[in-house]
Amino acid sequence: MLCCFGKGAIRLPSWPKGPKRCRDCKESTIPTISGGDLRDLEGRCEFYMVKDSVWAQAGMKWRGYLCGGCLETRIGRRLRKRDFAPSLAHTFYLFLQTARLRSRINGRVK
Repeated sequence: MLCCFGKGAIRLPSWPKGPKRCRDCKESTIPTISGGDLRDLEGRCEFYMVKDSVWAQAGMKWRGYLCGGCLETRIGRRLRKRDFAPSLAHTFYLFLQTARLRSRINGRVK
């Protein structure tokens, strides 16, 4: 889960170099690609953008990384579809996302 955070920008993020760890639990949100094949990461990433207000509510500064679970813990509720900022990462990289994050992005929170 890379949180590519920007002021309302819609952009396709480039793949980050090296593992990015959640600030709270230290789990890798974007594992390192072995051999350069994105298919190796299917269902293992949490690569997303949330709205500025949600990121601020979590007490995060402009940049940083949080897995979806730690972000939800910080804001005290589950993420909802409307919490996510417009980003091509939510569609282009959807097959890489964890089931938890896909359910939040698609608005299927139970």
